[in-house]
Amino acid sequence: DSIPNPANGKKMIRPIPGDPPNLVNRPSGCAFHPRCPSAMAICATEIPSLDNFGLGRVACHLHRPSHEDKVAVNA
Repeated sequence: DSIPNPANGKKMIRPIPGDPPNLVNRPSGCAFHPRCPSAMAICATEIPSLDNFGLGRVACHLHRPSHEDKVAVNA
């Protein structure tokens, strides 16, 4: 939802809440986990791999087959 899509015309994109991570002192695991509403415990410890997903690619534990049944900890 945070990537502009020309097919949507002037529809506003939804930004990711919170502040971007400090590049000097990055958080452990996924850089988005402190502000991700779908973050799981694994997100704080492991950097997700970049995998094919649909027509694109994604680096997110939520969309890995082994984690799709997990409940988000921030939800």
